[in-house]
Amino acid sequence: MKNLEKAFQSLSSKEQECLGVDTLFYLATKVENFLKLGPKQYALEDAFGYPDHTYSDGHLQHIKKVSEQLLNGKGLTRMTPIEIHRSGVASKFLITFHFKMYSKEYASNDDESLSFLACSSHIIDKRNLSLYFKINRDQG
Repeated sequence: MKNLEKAFQSLSSKEQECLGVDTLFYLATKVENFLKLGPKQYALEDAFGYPDHTYSDGHLQHIKKVSEQLLNGKGLTRMTPIEIHRSGVASKFLITFHFKMYSKEYASNDDESLSFLACSSHIIDKRNLSLYFKINRDQG
């Protein structure tokens, strides 16, 4: 999580405010537990039982990759997005940790790939979270 903390501290105060320090590190703690426990044990301890039986091995692999990238400080800016192979991976990742995406703002990149800002809110307490993702078809 040190890389995430370093990336967060490098942001302007306005960028930090938009991300929400409490929400980001709440998510990071859940992600860290997911990686440490593994998906089956994590689901047993999760209030909603995520990831549940509808998650394929592929879903779990993608969630693991996204989790590792987040803890390495990715996703906080458009210049350092979390790389995924399709936009649905972002939704699945967020819902696993109790966030529901309510909007996506797309942008084209110089390499002709797409990036987007995923705006979401926690399904219980409604705290907001915004993360950047880049769709990289080679990640599949």
